[in-house]
Amino acid sequence: VLVGDPLIVRLILAFDLLSFANGGLFSSAVLWMSASERSHGMMMNEQETGIAFTLFGIAGFIFQVSCFKPLNKRHGLRVMLRAGALALALGCFLLPFGQGLLARGGTLQSWAKWVAVGVPMAVMGIGFMLALPILSTCISNATDPAIQGLTQGVAQSSSSLLRGLGPFISG
Repeated sequence: VLVGDPLIVRLILAFDLLSFANGGLFSSAVLWMSASERSHGMMMNEQETGIAFTLFGIAGFIFQVSCFKPLNKRHGLRVMLRAGALALALGCFLLPFGQGLLARGGTLQSWAKWVAVGVPMAVMGIGFMLALPILSTCISNATDPAIQGLTQGVAQSSSSLLRGLGPFISG
């Protein structure tokens, strides 16, 4: 039933891809943050890594409660979805540059470490908080009401499976 609708298939695949990236990115980010400077990591302990992920969540939350509704009204879901994907990609792109910038100074300054990690994590948080709910909404809106539960179940199940495979495949 679901395979016959190309729009639903594409939306579920996009949702799954984002979930896979979510799982892989989080595990890779933890490894990178805790790695030594010699291994091109950020030398962060468990508490600092937790704070970095808290910044991720707080940035996404603040964006959703303060900016999402007016921006969605002005630009629409398609533009917002693209912006979310772009923000996620930008944050992923910026994250590894943090260690390189810090290494040039010769020492790992605490404030610089938080800027180098905090800014990309905040950008990624906003991207995730934009893209995941929008894709879920698009799947729901594009589905025939008679099979909405089936469609959401398939989307969430496949998303969970790929979110779990993300860390396994990414390292």
